[in-house]
This record gives sequence, C-alpha cells and structure tokens, in this order.
Amino acid sequence: AFENSKEFGWTVVRIKNRMRKPTGGGWADVLLNLTKNDDNHKFICELQLVHKKMLVTREELGGHDAYDDFRTAGEFLELVQEKTEAGVAADLERQLAEARKNRDGKKCKELKGLIEKVKALDAEIKRLTAAETAAFDDDDFDEGDRLHGELEARKAELVELTAKAAGGDAVDAPVVEKVSVKAKPSA
Repeated sequence: AFENSKEFGWTVVRIKNRMRKPTGGGWADVLLNLTKNDDNHKFICELQLVHKKMLVTREELGGHDAYDDFRTAGEFLELVQEKTEAGVAADLERQLAEARKNRDGKKCKELKGLIEKVKALDAEIKRLTAAETAAFDDDDFDEGDRLHGELEARKAELVELTAKAAGGDAVDAPVVEKVSVKAKPSA
C-alpha cells in the first residue's frame, strides 16, 4: 500500500499514461516510476498497471509475440537508417578528401556544403525526436503532433539530400520493401 509516511511510504517520481495514447504497437498501460522513501539510494522501480483484457491478449493469445516482431522490425529499420546516414556522411568526407587532393575547389565547396547540411539536418532530427517524445510523455499532444509533422519534414529533406549526395534523386534512394524479422521468444 502507498502510504504518505515519509519513513515507510513511496514517492511517485513519474507517471506515463499510455491508456490515453497507446504505443505504435497498440499496447496501452499506465507506468508508475516509484522510489521507496526509506531507500537512501533512491532506486527507481516501475509499477505497470494493465487492463486485464490487455494482459490476456499479451500473455495467452500471443499478442506479445506480435509486439516483439513489430518492435524488432522497427528497431532494425532505425538502425538501417542510421547506418545509411552515417555512410553517406562518411562517403561525402571521402569525396571531399579526394577533391582536396585533386585541388578541385568547386567540388570541395559543393561537398562541404552537403556535409554541413547533412550534419545540421541530423542534429535537428535528433532534437525534434527528443522534443516530440517529451511532448507525448507530458501529454502535450498538440505540441507532439506539431513536432511530429516537423520531424517527418526534416526526415524527408534528409532523404532528398542523401539521394542527391549519392548522385541521384529520392526515387533512386535504396528502399527496404519488406523485412521479416523473428524475435527471440520472451522469457
């Protein structure tokens, strides 16, 4: 039981209400991050409040397996995107080094501009991602939606820039059409 006693009770340090806004995989719960008042280290534990029907779906009807597949595929696609963007920046740096070696000032200027744009967009995407997450975590859904739209626009710009750096256009950019990933069974 939660007591208000400073000596024996618990303090709620964070509440994440995913009943109002379920995850992308459809999961809905309420998470409470707590500390025990008499714990000098202030170890944070999590209490998950789940509707019985959600728990049955997850535990008895294989819902968690589908969620694992969904989450694993999503994480894989994020990794592919990060590696692609990092590879483009590295390739541009190599091209810049070659242009410097060949004393091609026009090419150096063009590549330097592309590198700066890629880095600036990458930094902006990271900033917007953090701000979007914070907005939704704080139940500021209007701001979260606004930030999501801005984030998608910056990602589209990065795709265009990445394709341009590769010498094509966005239509030529590599696309992962279908990914089939099997997650490890959960314990």
